[in-house]
Amino acid sequence: MASTPHGEPLVDVVIPVHSDARPLERAIRSVVDGGLPLAPHSGGVRITVVCHNVAPERIRASISPPYRDLARLLELHDPHRSPAGPRNHGLRSSTATYVSFLDSDDYFQPGALARWVAVAERHGSDFVIPRVEDDRGHALRSPLPRFLRKRKVDGLKDRLFYRTVMFGLHRREFTRAKQLSFNCNVVTGEDLEFGLRIYFSDARIDCVPTAPGYVLSDDATDRVRAAPRPVREDLQACCSLVANPWFRRLSESERTAIVVKLIRVHVLGAVSDRRASDLWTGEERRDLSCVSSEILGAAPHARHYLSVAEDRLLSWALDASATDDGIRRSDLSQHSVLHLRWDLLVAASPRCSLSRDAPLRMFLAKALVR
Repeated sequence: MASTPHGEPLVDVVIPVHSDARPLERAIRSVVDGGLPLAPHSGGVRITVVCHNVAPERIRASISPPYRDLARLLELHDPHRSPAGPRNHGLRSSTATYVSFLDSDDYFQPGALARWVAVAERHGSDFVIPRVEDDRGHALRSPLPRFLRKRKVDGLKDRLFYRTVMFGLHRREFTRAKQLSFNCNVVTGEDLEFGLRIYFSDARIDCVPTAPGYVLSDDATDRVRAAPRPVREDLQACCSLVANPWFRRLSESERTAIVVKLIRVHVLGAVSDRRASDLWTGEERRDLSCVSSEILGAAPHARHYLSVAEDRLLSWALDASATDDGIRRSDLSQHSVLHLRWDLLVAASPRCSLSRDAPLRMFLAKALVR
């Protein structure tokens, strides 16, 4: 067990919550079952619930008596609906060796915290990346590290940047020294820069790709970011990132790999989410073209690593005058191994077909995730 400052917890679990309708008690119960003692003043776990724009009394009343007094409740009021504010507040309030973030509608599998701490203590980890799965047991297929690589993973070589949601275990002194915080100025993607600045640093990072892990639940009825947004808001975090001086100081290979991910996941994801043609007004099409150009301009060679199908859809996104036929015909889903299309596996530039971030190697890496 780690040596902790006298009277301080070993782990702070920070749970932002903005509504008493959330299944907060389940999240708290999963921390209790995390495998470490609830001993916030003697090197154990402290549960910190950040009540975001909601009265702590309402949140406390939503928790049944056996669990009601197990968490400290912090109050935060700000003008943002993003979880960035409460996460930053929880991080600033922490005095623990490690910090772990848990969304109020998600939960840890039994023994997860103890497993992550054991890895961090054994290897001196600054960040432990856990297995993340949905509540049906399907693993989140990111990041995609090298085959059998679990220890001392690398941001670029192990494609860590494909998961910037900061689940797992952070060494608080590391994030404090790097002055990391979540971006309160964006509606979504508040963790994008936070994660990338860990991955592309001198951090010691280790993976725990097997259970017990973190479970994403889809049973919440009031997800903060479920409502459709303007495409410019959806991609604001990406534009903010590529304009950041920190990003521009990265190597060309690092910038290119990140922009491949931004296009593949964020830009084309935003397009696919709006496949219905009636969502595309003239203003939205112009905004999509503008922000896509801005992101691609940060690393123009990135499109060479996209699949033929992805590049075709990107061309549609870049051209504000293109008809809606392109979006209606687009389909980037890989339904099964037996129904793969060549244009999803072949890179837009043939010389890049066997590169780490090209579609073929990405597909093979995903096939190894169970």
